[in-house]
Amino acid sequence: MLLKGYNKALLRNRETTYLTTAAAAAATSLTVAGTDLAPAASSSDTWADNDYMLIGNFGDETAEIMQMAAAVTSATTLTIDRSGQAGGLRHAHPVGTPVYRLDYNRVEFSRNSTNTTTGVSVLTTIRVQPDDLFTRYEDTTNTTGYGFIRFNNETSGAFSSYSDGVNYETAGEGSSRDPRTLWSMRKKVRQLLDELDDARSKLTDEMVDEALNDKQRDLAHQRLWSFYEGERSFSVVANQFAYTLPSTVQKVHTVRFDTQPLIPKTRAEWDLLHWEDDSTGTDPTYFHIWNRELLFWHRPSTAAQTTTLNGVLSAAATSVTVVASTGFNRGDFYRFIIDSEVIYATARTSTTFTGLLRGREGTTAASHTDGTTVTERDIVYTAHVEPTDLIDIQDRTSVPEPDVLVYGAAIDLSPLVGRENLIATFERKYESKMKQLEEKFALKQTGKHGRIKDSREMIRDMTSMLNPTTLYPKDIG
Repeated sequence: MLLKGYNKALLRNRETTYLTTAAAAAATSLTVAGTDLAPAASSSDTWADNDYMLIGNFGDETAEIMQMAAAVTSATTLTIDRSGQAGGLRHAHPVGTPVYRLDYNRVEFSRNSTNTTTGVSVLTTIRVQPDDLFTRYEDTTNTTGYGFIRFNNETSGAFSSYSDGVNYETAGEGSSRDPRTLWSMRKKVRQLLDELDDARSKLTDEMVDEALNDKQRDLAHQRLWSFYEGERSFSVVANQFAYTLPSTVQKVHTVRFDTQPLIPKTRAEWDLLHWEDDSTGTDPTYFHIWNRELLFWHRPSTAAQTTTLNGVLSAAATSVTVVASTGFNRGDFYRFIIDSEVIYATARTSTTFTGLLRGREGTTAASHTDGTTVTERDIVYTAHVEPTDLIDIQDRTSVPEPDVLVYGAAIDLSPLVGRENLIATFERKYESKMKQLEEKFALKQTGKHGRIKDSREMIRDMTSMLNPTTLYPKDIG
């Protein structure tokens, strides 16, 4: 796996000056413009002894990294050496060559089996390669896992933050090269706008990411897309009939209670149900959505089934031992929550759940200690869910045609970089991609079944809306 550190990231928001006198090879002193070079008493951006600097631009054949060899006493003179070693410049540099102060001069390459920096193994640490846009390292030992880089100051020992993890897979949905990843979409937006990801770009990564996330939200609200359908769940609380829906849920379709489908009611019908009646029951029959709450009638009288772990559960385990699984019901899955992780299981015995599907409903698989409570998720509902913002470069959009987001973001960003002339082209591309998306993923059942062989096969709500206090007679004999 080839891991690359992007050198130009070191130049963002860094102090810079330029040569006012040509510097010969082997020179140990630079004459520069006085930008940000004043002594500490008069400037907060003082260049100090042992600071690293880039002379030239990353990628230039003669670019090189040197180190300050003395404190700054003149606003126009820098004394330098070869990163603590004797010797001056390796190359000659003409007047006007830029000089950048750098916080770091090395790149640390690391790897982990999972996409986390906790417990990473350092592969190597090498000095930044100034004549290239990237500092590269080829990991020839490992073929799986995630790679990370961070910058390092060889003198002070300081480190930058870690990069996002890069998946070693080179193909398939799990690959970092999947066109649905934030990294891939961000790169394509920049290519469309001719905005290279360097220190002088008008667009920051944050601006591109915000535009892509805005387009995700806009798209999600246009129609009920099949790729934004999902299942969510609650655990019943005894004598509680209202459950707050998370902000990620846009529309609820169906609801089940203990695997039993419930009947939806309008607000008028709901008010009639509660007219002088607010009784409890083992299982509710109806549900209603109001003010972002899922409401039940009857009021559930019994809390969700619970048990406890009988042993430690690791983050990767596919089976779990509990004190007792009695009372847990299965619809399509057994569903339960441990700490904050929602887990599905495909089978059980009296003391185990097997075939675990970890980290469901947007939660994260984690380890859990012996004796932790296991609570059934006995309210299950299907819903149209809001998209999750893309933050890390490995985050993937649920939109199966990511070019819709790419062209949409490019339209919004074009005026910021003086590319208004491209907007019409991007709009045509956007409309074409949207049409493809609608044809493939907006199919919904909008009518009734064309033929029913036996009317008794139809499922329907045959209830009559009567006053539940029975003030009026139901039957006349």
